[in-house]
Amino acid sequence: KLWASEESMLRLGVRVLFRSQLDIVSLCFSKQFGTNWKEMETIVSSLRSDSVATSALRLSRKKMYELFMDKKVHRNGAVLLKKSQQVKAGDLIEVRESDSSSVKVSQVRVLEVQDQTASGKWRIRLARLVSVEKSV
Repeated sequence: KLWASEESMLRLGVRVLFRSQLDIVSLCFSKQFGTNWKEMETIVSSLRSDSVATSALRLSRKKMYELFMDKKVHRNGAVLLKKSQQVKAGDLIEVRESDSSSVKVSQVRVLEVQDQTASGKWRIRLARLVSVEKSV
């Protein structure tokens, strides 16, 4: 039996070469969002939104706290009101930094929450968009 995403891909004339849902999600993701995304695997102490974003974007905890307090951190399109919200596969975290002349947008897509390490930390797979800057 085919998964729904495979069926829709077959209808579009795409030959399905993968058998796992994760491979199909990854293929659809790269086709939809292009190659500016960098996939990475990291280990985080918790699945809190601020922890995942800090690790993926390589920001200091202080910088992330400031961005959060300025309401510049979004999760799935909405302003993140509680930085302790847990992330799950498919979530999109977006950080929008701005000054008087430009806006810098960084995004992180949680592709997969894998397993816990022996020390209780989480291994996750992410896709990070190389920051896009636009002049205002």
